[in-house]
Amino acid sequence: METFFGLEVVCGRPQTKLQIPKDSVLHVTQIAIPSGASGISTLKVATGGKTFVIATLDTKRSVYHSNVDMLFTALQDVAFVVEGSASVHLTGYVEPMPDSLLDMDDDEEEEEEEEEEEGQDDEDVEA
Repeated sequence: METFFGLEVVCGRPQTKLQIPKDSVLHVTQIAIPSGASGISTLKVATGGKTFVIATLDTKRSVYHSNVDMLFTALQDVAFVVEGSASVHLTGYVEPMPDSLLDMDDDEEEEEEEEEEEGQDDEDVEA
């Protein structure tokens, strides 16, 4: 079942971290400046140790919103930050993780377990 998602990323505050439910996917579809805001705001996402610009909204150029198609899972460490003069609203929805992504998660867990077992075998040989 899909559920609504909304988040305000406040300008000038530290990164806003996401808490995505396990076995779910967050689908961000819209980025907007609240009514009455003015100036330029740049939304950035931080994930995997890197930061990327998602959108720059500029009321002077009548750019009040941006349609996006971004997916995030609980497996990712994701945070948003806004630079500029106005907060930014993100909206979208949370849905159950598709089976194809769940299968990838299971594969990653199996690989980690195999690596741990190999590491233990190496320790046994050294002793």
